[in-house]
Amino acid sequence: MRWVQSEYALKGLFLGLLLYAAVQIQLPDAIGVTPAPWHTAGQLAVYMLIGLGAAIAIGGLRQLIDLVGILKKPHAGVLFLLLENPLLIYAGLIGGLAVGVGILFDPEKANLFVLAIGGAILGYGFSQLSDIKDFRFRHSLAIAVGAGVVYAIMMWLDGVEGGFFVKDPEHSAARARLLGYHLLLGLPFFYLLCFVGVAEESEAEIASFCTILGLAIHLIKFPENVPSAGAAVPIAVYFAYIFYALPKLRIFKYTLRGYSYMEIGRLRPALTAFRRALELDPGNQLAHLGMDHLHSNIEIDKVDARTLGLLDPSRCLNRARALLGQTPTPEQLKKALHLLDLVEKLWPKLISHVIYYRAVAALHAHELDKACDFLNDLIAPEGWFAGDSSRLTILFDAWQLVLLVHPVLKQRVGEPQLALTGRRVEAIGAVERQLALQPDESAILELRRSLYTDLQELEYFDAAKGAPPADFSHRYAEELGLSLIGNSEQWQRGAQFLRMAANGQPLRRPSILQRLADACAKAGDAAQSLKYLQMVRDFALEVGVQNLPADQRAVYFATVKRLGDEASARNDSDEAIYNYGLSTHDPASGVPTLRALAEQYEKRKDVMNALRITEKALCHDGRDPDLLAKKDKYYYSLDTADLAIRAREDDNVRKYFDVGYCFKKAKGVLDAKTDDLDTLEWVQHLVTLALVMQPKNLAALVQKARLHLRRGERNEGLTILEDVREMKPSGAEETDAWFYVQKQLGTLYLDELNRADLAIPCFLEYLNDVKSGGETHYQLGLAYEAVGDKSNAIKHYNMVTAYDGHPRMWDAQAAVRRLKGE
Repeated sequence: MRWVQSEYALKGLFLGLLLYAAVQIQLPDAIGVTPAPWHTAGQLAVYMLIGLGAAIAIGGLRQLIDLVGILKKPHAGVLFLLLENPLLIYAGLIGGLAVGVGILFDPEKANLFVLAIGGAILGYGFSQLSDIKDFRFRHSLAIAVGAGVVYAIMMWLDGVEGGFFVKDPEHSAARARLLGYHLLLGLPFFYLLCFVGVAEESEAEIASFCTILGLAIHLIKFPENVPSAGAAVPIAVYFAYIFYALPKLRIFKYTLRGYSYMEIGRLRPALTAFRRALELDPGNQLAHLGMDHLHSNIEIDKVDARTLGLLDPSRCLNRARALLGQTPTPEQLKKALHLLDLVEKLWPKLISHVIYYRAVAALHAHELDKACDFLNDLIAPEGWFAGDSSRLTILFDAWQLVLLVHPVLKQRVGEPQLALTGRRVEAIGAVERQLALQPDESAILELRRSLYTDLQELEYFDAAKGAPPADFSHRYAEELGLSLIGNSEQWQRGAQFLRMAANGQPLRRPSILQRLADACAKAGDAAQSLKYLQMVRDFALEVGVQNLPADQRAVYFATVKRLGDEASARNDSDEAIYNYGLSTHDPASGVPTLRALAEQYEKRKDVMNALRITEKALCHDGRDPDLLAKKDKYYYSLDTADLAIRAREDDNVRKYFDVGYCFKKAKGVLDAKTDDLDTLEWVQHLVTLALVMQPKNLAALVQKARLHLRRGERNEGLTILEDVREMKPSGAEETDAWFYVQKQLGTLYLDELNRADLAIPCFLEYLNDVKSGGETHYQLGLAYEAVGDKSNAIKHYNMVTAYDGHPRMWDAQAAVRRLKGE
């Protein structure tokens, strides 16, 4: 069993013996005489005090080394011995009580054994309460166990041999009250056991305490008028102690132990006690004072390593800082230097802090040369590891001291240091780190403004050779730059800050460079403005436009559009095409950018790409008259041989080349029945373009055949039409063209070639077209009549008459009469 659990068992044993003794004081002896209860109780208390005194005396003899300290401060010495010797105190109090019980009473062994062992078991059981995690269940169980113990004790009292309570109600009540008072008198001794115990006080002790308290209150019938209300008292005490008193008492006991150990020179346990008190309550000023006193007065050479390991370097430095914060007395200065020596010997990694505070101490001692040496050593990076975290945390204090606090130090240390390469950027880093901790501190903000204002661009970029300085506010540099860039006299200084800001803010670089370009343009430096705009473009392409924030993407797209416009204005088509091409990736660019890009290709005589961009623009607005005019012009300007080469080499040509436009445009011209040679030449060019892209395009072949026929080239036209008639159409346009071929061939065979036999199948095919009608039936009648098939001729002539009002109706009726011989 661990000592902590043993403590609980011993506390339970003490309560069991206390209850037994309180009961024995009230019982009659062998001849029926009840001893004087208060006299016996006093004797019993004497035995416990003798045991306690013996324990303290033995503890004192065990610690003769500390005897001198004890004699100097007896109150602290006694408290120390109580806290330092819990085992002896337990043995003294419980042993004294046990001896008193053995001498003063003729114990009934059975009852004594039951109460002693039962108390020990109950104490051990209470120790297990702290292991229960659920808060409500733990406290409910403690109350239930306490109530059960009270009930069990009452049952035991009723069963005591000879009877504890007599039948006479008056005497019974008096004995019960007397028993309750004796139990109450024993509780302070029990609390002393709790106080000196090694284990922190917990719900277990107060649950045991409240159990005996509840039994005593029940026995004395408190309050007299409503005795049953007394049950609420131990419950109220339990919760009040647990929730209000216990947390503070734990802290107080550790603090008290710390001071007791400190008074007699026991430094290690004093440090341990103070540290535990501060763990429970970090704001405990009494414990902080004790810790500060210990650290300020400790002598390294007289303390073992384990004790030194408990010291807190931060506390040493904070205490030194407090002592040096105002004009210190010689004694305070001595204490501060003692603390700094302690830190230097035990924590060499904090030497930067030691140097700084030694510089402050030297200033207070009017040793200015020494202070300057200390501060120069601290500020200069030579001799320090790069990124020394300890030095970085104290560097702001050093810069503040040499730039703002002491004018002589500013002259002898601050200004010479700032004049060295890289020092100002280091000072800025120190200020920025401190500003992150104290964002609204006016002194820090003023120092920051001063350092940035005098920062030179070369100095910054020298520090940023490998990477932008980490502890440098590029956003603040941007704010400074923006505040100056609009001033005609200071815009160049503002530009310097903006260039620094752009270097350290990649995701804001496009907008910053744009502002630089605007400033240069306003100042009349067009060449430099162009360079900044190109830097915006090139940076965005390098990092990926999609990786830029939305506002920076907008800047990028506006920039490439601007670059395109400027290049167009100076007739640099290549540059304009490059930038307009980038601008087209902007979802908001739309038709104007595409129109401008097409015009640049046109200027470069790149008709194919001009056509490609125009087709893309027409996808946005297919009715734009300017774009439609451009489309006509570009298709007219296309070289068929060049188109054939491009189509073979680049599959993308087929994706944007509009074959349908070619044959539809050709069809429209031919439908207009013009015989103008230039117009027919334009038709031939369109048809040729379409057939370059799709040699088997049926609709284009039909327009080519029509063109031959329009020119009088009958054989060429007829040959193409006959070839098309053998082809299988696909799609609505080709189907319409194919039916047109049936009609056209039938007409040619019938009217020009006198081949009515060939005309008949063509007209029959054409009947399947929804556009066919009475005219087709009339032509079939003529064809059948020409081959001598009167019956079919009459059938088709009659079909014509079914179209009421058809122009051919009278001719068809006349033909029918003629064929019938009427």
